[in-house]
Amino acid sequence: MSPYSRRTIKSNPLLEIYRVTLVFMGIAAAFALVLTVLTVIEIIGGHATHAVNALTIDLPVFILALVSFSLQYRHWKRIERRRLAAAEEDRALLAEEQPMPNAAALALPAAFKMSMSKAQVLFMAALLELVIVLFSVYGWFIFAGLPFWLFLIGGTVLMLLLVPLTFATSRQVLEVTEVGLRLHASRSSVWRGMVLWNEAHLFAVYNAPGGRRNGAVLTYELSSASGIVRWTRVLRPNVFSLHMDPGMPLAEHNQAMQAHCRVIAAQTGLPLYDLRNEQRIPANQLP
Repeated sequence: MSPYSRRTIKSNPLLEIYRVTLVFMGIAAAFALVLTVLTVIEIIGGHATHAVNALTIDLPVFILALVSFSLQYRHWKRIERRRLAAAEEDRALLAEEQPMPNAAALALPAAFKMSMSKAQVLFMAALLELVIVLFSVYGWFIFAGLPFWLFLIGGTVLMLLLVPLTFATSRQVLEVTEVGLRLHASRSSVWRGMVLWNEAHLFAVYNAPGGRRNGAVLTYELSSASGIVRWTRVLRPNVFSLHMDPGMPLAEHNQAMQAHCRVIAAQTGLPLYDLRNEQRIPANQLP
């Protein structure tokens, strides 16, 4: 493999999305904090209004969102530093066990499907309903003449429309062909992309966001100068099965993922880099 520079792998587009989001969340949290302080001052003076009181409900919501997005940003920032180091062939990041190259490990073309699991859908629905209840109280305070149940029913109907839409757009199809990898996803997804075998410069694995401790779900990546293809490997169910659904038994899924890695090693000639902070991948869990 010929030497190449950092510029030969595409930067992670998620980083810019998180940066912009954090700026807006920070502004919103600061605004909600100012309103909270004004509310306390007005309560002390006995002049607080329902509208001003309701606006303070936003503060914990924005703070929780800010913390959540900050953790996600830090995760991807750490991964980006290791991506760049691996692209420079930092041998300290090589996985202990490398996939054995085998171009015939899969019958090509092959396709692997992923979507949100039922547990993820239920968790998201419950979380959205909790937010709806909170903002129903918010609306009830501001529009004192309207009943609470009206806001609650309206928000619940919106949630019932949003959850199936999110599930539909979460579906991904990883296509393995004679020329490269392509991830099919919704038009709005940052995950969709294509990498040709002869243009690939980085083959890496790392923990999925939120999975640093148990390592139950891994993210694999193949990158070039113009594209990034990422896919998920579920080693074992995590807590409450809150992970993507591979649409097949986990044993069969892991066998397919092992074969997939062998095809990549054979087609690209690239070694596998382990970009995790903690332990390396155990030998019995690697292709």
